[in-house]
Amino acid sequence: MVAAIVYKKCNDKKDPRAPVITADRTLLELTIEVRDVNDNFPHFTQSAFLGGGVQGKTKLGDRVARIFATDADDSDAGQLRYEIKGRIRSEFDKGYLDTDRQSFIINNVTGDIISNLHFQDDWNGNFMFTVAVVDSAGHEDTATVTINLLGNNQQVELSFETSANSVWDNAAKIVRLLSEATSWNSTIDDVRMPPVGVADINQSKVLVHFLDPNNTVIPIDIALNTLDRPESVDQKEAKRQLIEVHKLKYAGHTPTLTTIGLSRANMAIYFGVAGIVGGLMLVMIVLMAVWSCQNRSYKRKLKAATTLAFGTADPTVSAYDVPGTNLHATSNPVWMSAYETYGV
Repeated sequence: MVAAIVYKKCNDKKDPRAPVITADRTLLELTIEVRDVNDNFPHFTQSAFLGGGVQGKTKLGDRVARIFATDADDSDAGQLRYEIKGRIRSEFDKGYLDTDRQSFIINNVTGDIISNLHFQDDWNGNFMFTVAVVDSAGHEDTATVTINLLGNNQQVELSFETSANSVWDNAAKIVRLLSEATSWNSTIDDVRMPPVGVADINQSKVLVHFLDPNNTVIPIDIALNTLDRPESVDQKEAKRQLIEVHKLKYAGHTPTLTTIGLSRANMAIYFGVAGIVGGLMLVMIVLMAVWSCQNRSYKRKLKAATTLAFGTADPTVSAYDVPGTNLHATSNPVWMSAYETYGV
């Protein structure tokens, strides 16, 4: 801080508008202005940031993390600048990513880290790099960033009844509460606003992933079960604050093919096998229908052949020629005889 002294002469007859402090006109009126000197360094809110992208899903231009820094100097409010320092290292199970393109870029004002490539299905590992924040005087602080490559069943979608800006403003508190509610390390990968045209803007989808103490990513189902069923008192209190303070509405995901861990290549195999099985079932149904028709036809032919083999009734034989035949099988012969002789 520095104090600047501004002074002017006291009131006299030539300047009647000047304020009078005392009756002693030999005194001077002093105005002291306190100005902030940029003597504080900016500081990141944490020394290591985490982010995440999904295999086969995260594409060019998607946000995968956001970093935060503060500065005690009032004059630097809104004047901090973020940048990536040095090379971006990638460690995959199948080796290092061989590309000349900068894998990520950073928004110098907001601290958003943006993907500069499309995450492939067979990538499994992480990216690591260093970021810096610089104030107007050139003071600097650094931190590390790790972007984990997540499977389709490792990124949890949380619904909040608040705006995306509010979620980002309280990101550190939300991450802390999520970690306390699950006993795992958590990180916010992205916050998405509702589609254009939706009336209620106080809705946001927060993409999160969790890590165990060995930095192994927790699958969706395990993470959701733990978050939905807190056991300890601390876990229950953390979830209560998430719901009541930060407006957590729903923790879940839609069980689609992508959320049960099927990559695009596996999905192609899945649909191919399903098509083959469906085709075989259709062929079996057709064969059974043909067999049923043929079976009925054979039965009819067999019945006809049996009838011809044993002969048929002689059409010249009359019922009158057969002894004991009752011609009035449906009436009373006695009554009929009386009726026929009536009036004779």
